[in-house]
Amino acid sequence: EIPHVAQQTFSFEWTPTLSMAIPLYEMLNHEWKNLKATIPELSHYISIATGKIDEYIEEGRKT
Repeated sequence: EIPHVAQQTFSFEWTPTLSMAIPLYEMLNHEWKNLKATIPELSHYISIATGKIDEYIEEGRKT
């Protein structure tokens, strides 16, 4: 459900700002990290995705 909410928010006609994007990415990242315990077969791939999101969040906070 969280990925769906994030996708809907980013697909509006207006461009989302970092003040909206960063909290959504943090929420998405948190949910994906929780999935690592639920779906251990995908934990490697989830780690790659959450690592990239962490990098994006860090870069966004620098601006």
